Amino acid sequence: MQPVAPFHLALVGRPEVLERALAALARPGVTEAVPTLRVCCVLPDPPGESPALPTGVVQHPTLEAMLAAHPDLHLLLDLRDDPAAFAALKAALPALAPALAPTLSVGDRHTFSFLEALLGAGLLRRAWRVELEQTRSVLETLFEQSDDEILLLDAHGLVLDANTRACARRGLTRDELLGRAYAQLDSPPHTCRQQEDSPCPVRLAMKSGLVQEATLPLVEQDGGLRTLRVVAYPILSPDGTLESLLEVRRDITEMLEMHRRLQQSERLAAIGELSTYIAHEIRNPLFAIAGFANALVRSPSLDEDARQKASIILDESRRLDAILKSTLNFARPLQSAEASPAALDCNQLLQDTAELFAMKCQEQGLTLRLALAPSLPLAKVDGELVKQCVINCIKNAMEALEQQGKAGTIVLRTAFAPPYVSMIVEDDGPGIAEDIRPRIFNPFFSTKNQGSGLGLAMTKKIIEEMGGEVLLVSQEGQGTTVTLSLPALAAGNAKAAGNASSGGQRAL
Repeated sequence: MQPVAPFHLALVGRPEVLERALAALARPGVTEAVPTLRVCCVLPDPPGESPALPTGVVQHPTLEAMLAAHPDLHLLLDLRDDPAAFAALKAALPALAPALAPTLSVGDRHTFSFLEALLGAGLLRRAWRVELEQTRSVLETLFEQSDDEILLLDAHGLVLDANTRACARRGLTRDELLGRAYAQLDSPPHTCRQQEDSPCPVRLAMKSGLVQEATLPLVEQDGGLRTLRVVAYPILSPDGTLESLLEVRRDITEMLEMHRRLQQSERLAAIGELSTYIAHEIRNPLFAIAGFANALVRSPSLDEDARQKASIILDESRRLDAILKSTLNFARPLQSAEASPAALDCNQLLQDTAELFAMKCQEQGLTLRLALAPSLPLAKVDGELVKQCVINCIKNAMEALEQQGKAGTIVLRTAFAPPYVSMIVEDDGPGIAEDIRPRIFNPFFSTKNQGSGLGLAMTKKIIEEMGGEVLLVSQEGQGTTVTLSLPALAAGNAKAAGNASSGGQRAL
């Protein structure tokens, strides 16, 4: 594109009027809005007074001198507000500058007012354009860099735009999403559906014109379940007609998990206070009962029937005392003397634990197998407490298989998924019913006739206080898998932990 030639302007008028006109044309932004406009000369009237002139503007004493000095003039504006003088100026031009007269336009003060208004509108549009660009830049940044999925739909539910997160979650590009119907966006393998009889928030917002919210489950490609908070914002025209709709999806899975953990912590705190109170109030009379029962058992004056009853009282007192101890141990946080983090070889721990249960499993007709990962990093945890957790998991698996009434298999595995070393206890028992899975780690919840319901709750508490995680996966009829994930020991802190196991799989 060739550069645009300058547009030359000349002014005629009283000095004070010329000063105001030149100041208006030299306002900030005028030269940027109309870069080719050049005020090249002025003609003061009367010629005796001289206005303040900016750089590049020349003053001439007569009209003839001005026209002769500037044969490239495009516009001459007479600002004297004198119709007779303006008419005389127009009549004199052909004689004074015959070559310039056909191309030179002449205007009065009204023409200048119109030009000034156009320049003002141009400046305003320029300011608006800058403001709109800034607003657009901010909105695009929020739109693209948001952690939420954002979709812009038209009034018929077709995609007008989508941010990067919405495209990535569906494995599609923006161009592939544009124009698609909203109802087709969550087909498998990205299934996001509301519960039965729960209306779609987007359709409800389109119908009602009001903001709608819903919490929906998302089944991912790997079968994992996440929870989304979906909010639909209808965008209405001034007459109330739906123009478009904005859908925002936020992943609240971690927030819900944190909320669940907070509730569990509050419950544990309450249990701790209650346990301390119960232990204090029950143990004193319990010791008295147990003491008298023990004395009666040893008394030679009792017959066999009475001694047997006293023995039952003594045994139940001891069992109640054991329950109180378990309750206090669960409610009490791990003390530094109890939890002594050190380098732990998880492969070796599972081997040692498996040997403890080998004979018991054989008696029960169960198969106990090891599947240990080679070159497993050490874990920075207290070995005795972790061993207690593994024992709890194995006992639960054995009891579940015993209830099943037929031979089963328990597999002890290890795995490494940075930054965690995992120990896994699998069984092919009856599994856990879906309705009780959410309560399986709750204190005092048990499916057994004889049990305090603190085994898994204590296991979860110990592992999480060591910085690890506990995951339980179970399906009815297919068994249960409990994964204890522990933080791996940093390379600079590793200690000798004996010979590492060679890995592989073997039966005991």
